[in-house]
Amino acid sequence: MFSTKRRQSIESITESKNVSAWESLILDLSETRREDDEMASDDDNSVGGRGFLNCADDDTSLSLSGSSNDEEKKGQKSDLPEFMKNIHQDNDAAASSNDGEETGRQGCPDPLSLYRNISQTNNTMSTLSSVDASSSQTTPTTLESPSQLKDWIAYCSAQHPPHVNYMGRKMDETYTLKAAQIALSLSKNLGRQFEQEKYAKSSHEDLISCEDIVVDNVIVTNVDGGEAALGSTSSPGGATNHRSGGNTERRQVLAMGMILYELFTQGTPPPRQIQESLKSSGSVLSFGTSLRISEKSEEEEEDGDRKASGGHRRKNKDDDDDNDMNGEADHAAQESFVRKQRRRRCDEKGKEESVPTLLKQAGVPSSICRLISDMLSNRDDTDFGGLFQYDKAVSCFAEAIMDLDQMVDEPKGYLHDTIRLSAKPTVRNKLYSRQKELEQGIELARSSAGGYHKEEEGREEYIEACAMDTSSSVKQEVLVISGLEGEQRAGSGKSSLVNELITQLKSNGWESLHCKFDQIGRRQPLSTIASAFDSLFSSLLSTENTLGSGGSGTLGVMRTNLLKSFDEESFPILFHLMPNLRRVVSNDGNSTDMQQAEYVFDEFALISSKIRVHNLFYELLKAISDAPMLLFLDDLHWADSASLELITFLIDEMGASITDDPIKGTNVFIIGTVRTNEVDNSSDLADFLQQMRSCYNVTVTDMALQDLSSDDVNVMISEALCYSQRLTRSLAGTVHHKTEGNPFFIKEFLNDLTVENLLVYSFSEKMWEWDEELIESRTISDGVAEILTRKLLRLSKEQLSGIVMLSCFGSEVSLEVLALVRSSCGNLDIMNTLDYLAKVRLVERSDEKYCFVHDMILHAAQGAVDENERMIIMKELLQALLPHGYSDDTILFIVVDLISRVGADRVHDSETRLLYAQLNLTAAKKATNTTDFASASTCVKCGVSFLTVGHWESSYRLSLELFSQSALVEWALGNTEQLMSSLEEVFNNANRFEDTLRAARVKLAYLRMTGNCLAEAFDYGFQVLEHLGESFPATPKNGIIVQEMLGTKQLVTGPLNESKLKSLPEMTDSTKKEAMAFLEQMLICSYQSQSIYFPLLACRMVRISVQYGWTKTSCV
Repeated sequence: MFSTKRRQSIESITESKNVSAWESLILDLSETRREDDEMASDDDNSVGGRGFLNCADDDTSLSLSGSSNDEEKKGQKSDLPEFMKNIHQDNDAAASSNDGEETGRQGCPDPLSLYRNISQTNNTMSTLSSVDASSSQTTPTTLESPSQLKDWIAYCSAQHPPHVNYMGRKMDETYTLKAAQIALSLSKNLGRQFEQEKYAKSSHEDLISCEDIVVDNVIVTNVDGGEAALGSTSSPGGATNHRSGGNTERRQVLAMGMILYELFTQGTPPPRQIQESLKSSGSVLSFGTSLRISEKSEEEEEDGDRKASGGHRRKNKDDDDDNDMNGEADHAAQESFVRKQRRRRCDEKGKEESVPTLLKQAGVPSSICRLISDMLSNRDDTDFGGLFQYDKAVSCFAEAIMDLDQMVDEPKGYLHDTIRLSAKPTVRNKLYSRQKELEQGIELARSSAGGYHKEEEGREEYIEACAMDTSSSVKQEVLVISGLEGEQRAGSGKSSLVNELITQLKSNGWESLHCKFDQIGRRQPLSTIASAFDSLFSSLLSTENTLGSGGSGTLGVMRTNLLKSFDEESFPILFHLMPNLRRVVSNDGNSTDMQQAEYVFDEFALISSKIRVHNLFYELLKAISDAPMLLFLDDLHWADSASLELITFLIDEMGASITDDPIKGTNVFIIGTVRTNEVDNSSDLADFLQQMRSCYNVTVTDMALQDLSSDDVNVMISEALCYSQRLTRSLAGTVHHKTEGNPFFIKEFLNDLTVENLLVYSFSEKMWEWDEELIESRTISDGVAEILTRKLLRLSKEQLSGIVMLSCFGSEVSLEVLALVRSSCGNLDIMNTLDYLAKVRLVERSDEKYCFVHDMILHAAQGAVDENERMIIMKELLQALLPHGYSDDTILFIVVDLISRVGADRVHDSETRLLYAQLNLTAAKKATNTTDFASASTCVKCGVSFLTVGHWESSYRLSLELFSQSALVEWALGNTEQLMSSLEEVFNNANRFEDTLRAARVKLAYLRMTGNCLAEAFDYGFQVLEHLGESFPATPKNGIIVQEMLGTKQLVTGPLNESKLKSLPEMTDSTKKEAMAFLEQMLICSYQSQSIYFPLLACRMVRISVQYGWTKTSCV
């Protein structure tokens, strides 16, 4: 590193003087810096390479000892600038003040004084450079279009100067955004012009060369709009350069990078090394921890060192033979030492003078630093075929435009250096690659709404035009959205697409009903659909309370339509299913007698009751859809049979109603989401879809969502990381390969990578780092479920217990229910646990409930613990909810669902088993009352499974009611085999005839409704009536019939009898009540068969009513 003469000089100084360690360090730095300057001089890079320890001349080094003579010092000082002489003056002062000290420290500057002088020198140099810069350019006072880019930079820099805070210098955000707009416009113009020149076949006189792409040639054509273009260009020399291959797009991008450097640093030109790299097409750019550009290649520099070493050996070739080997060894060691020192100095120098470092020191945002550095790190295409090309280098204008487009469109995320509060990716709650499907959904919605979307003045003309054109009649539109066809069918974004559609439609006056069906958790019958209506009423009431009375016109119109559509007998049924409807109908908040009435269900009018409930839902939907309504049926593959029957009825009725008014339409748009892999062709859903397609005036549109492409995944990841798409492209390809383009899988996979430190954000460098090879090597055998399971297992014991407990209720649970179990399962406060789970986006909290963010998280939570531990949690929940299940129907159905999942095999206490059986019986009766016979059948079967051995003796009344209820619901469902089995169980084990009457009525109804069993029904009915004390002749004659009719006439005619009939009491005799019920059934049988018993049965019912009082089956 050092020459022999200098080494000897240093050694003599250190030997003759008592030099301290600090002084030795200064000596070493001085000589090292001198060598740097000499090497820079050899490489023609001496300008700007010297520090305060070296002056313009090699012999003007700072003297740190007293060995130099005064003349030499004076000669040195005379050649120094004024501000550099301060250092030597302080040195002389320090030497004179230390005369009394030991000789070895004479003339040695105090470290603190030297540091003070260094700082003063640096400040002075900065001041001089700023003065020179300010004197060389005059800031314009006004700016008009068009203007030179340099004038634009000077003007905007004065208007928006950079500021300095505790983090250093920072460019003004307004200036940075305007500069990005200028850069984007210029890049687009240059890229477009290059493409035109690339394919031009005729004249090349107007082609642009790299020498033309400089700041002086850039014109800002629109100052306010941020538009720029290249102005004057060179003459045909550019064309020659282009044809020779030196004017490639890479080199034009490199030239463009230099313009951006000066643009974003507010007029500071790039380092001279970078400028000169454009002059040679073979310039080599080397990259270490930061960008460093050198005109000579690494191989050329090492070759130069070898030549120098070789020359030194040739110089000593005439020495005596004894010194040959020692000389060669010395030179070999020196050569190795020189290479190491040169490499170290180059690395340190590269870090100090690298493009990213210079840009960061200038306060340029990190995103712009990366773009400019990557543009300046470009190689020519012809250099070794791009073999040594920097992998992130910007090689074409399209890549630069991609970066700048993102920065201009979203400056907060991509341009400005906003402080990240988390080192995790944030996937945006938006749709990716679903714009076509969204537009199709909006068009179908407009079709369903008829002329609603027309402007007020154009609505009548639209309706008249439709009336003239019968082909334009409105049809009931139904959209069925299915998920992916690959392995990852869940998480394709079905619900997200519909939610975005709802958001856009609501801005146009639409309302929505969201029915979310659940695989887990048996709810109150028809509650999924009913709760959707109830939630809508609650939302409208809240809006009215917020805006004040009369603030919500929608609610007022809805209230008026409801009162017109329903009578006093209909409201109690709806109030039972939708409690908030009572508040909507009651305008003043006080319930009337009609609204306080309770619904009484006739269990033997099952068919008519079901039809009535279906009609009530249809009339309710019509009453509230004066404005367009979207009915969202989410996860139809989990819908129960009762809900599917109701939905089929609604669609069929709406299609039929269009026949009466083919122009107006129903104002209802129905969307259903399904996973086709969850059901087979024989399922209820397949039958439902087939029936829906066959409905009159109904158009069913199928929409299958495809997985995201690699480009779509890149956009998604780029926005999640707030990182350029150019830089995330390779990561997106790996993620796409792993996730198959499933949106939900992508989100969870990115989060998993950050947890495993495979995707890391560097806060110091403000950039993301990842290892694609490690990411690619990860094996995920079970897809997103495996990732979610790992995610849950990272939770604490209390948090895991909380989310497992939540999964026991299904996809959602109300805050009211959670309040009852808040101290269960070892959680002192389940609310705090769930709030944390909401922060980490595992669950969501609304005003009234907690729900899982996605069904896949629900399934992962169920599998996060083993079966035994989950059973323990469900039993604890049962104990907490049991006391409340008797008074609250919602709690009751949650309890019986938990009971069914615990199972009879895991409950051994006889009292507990009987309690669970009784609760299921109660739930079955309530389900029957709402015509949900499938749920009622499930409850009955579950209740029977909990009966103990010998239950007819130990639990007679419970067993009788369970099997009688089973016979009723199985008859309603048409399950003949189960019906007969339940009837036989009752008839064989009943202790009294009266205990069989309910089952007997079911059997009579079954025989009556079976076409070829009317004769058997007559025989069986008369047998039962005879046991009830009402006998009839086997073969009635005409005389007996006439006599019976005349006697009945005398009972009901005359003033006294009419007055008596009006004051009849209610029947209290239970035997006669049962007789009246069977007489009604027999009367229907005789009417169906035109039997002669008809008048006898009717007269008998009148006589019993007059004598014992009236019942609901009385005809008086």
